[in-house]
Amino acid sequence: MTQYEAYIRVKVSDPGDAKAAYTALIVEARSQPSTFTRVEVGLEDTILVLRFRSSKRTSLRAALNGFLRLLAAIEAVGSALSGEE
Repeated sequence: MTQYEAYIRVKVSDPGDAKAAYTALIVEARSQPSTFTRVEVGLEDTILVLRFRSSKRTSLRAALNGFLRLLAAIEAVGSALSGEE
């Protein structure tokens, strides 16, 4: 069986923001609706590390899209709260 994998590393400038994003992402990773895809989330200093593994290419794509959208939302909220645009 073919196994698909993807890795994403995101540098976050503020350690507090990195921890908050990690906390949000870990909750999402633990509640994946698909049994075809596994998502692991880690935090290395201020770098978020996401590892995706799936037995189905379409499930991997869906997980990647979902997490990238969640990262974008986290960034938008952080920017709005700090007054940046």
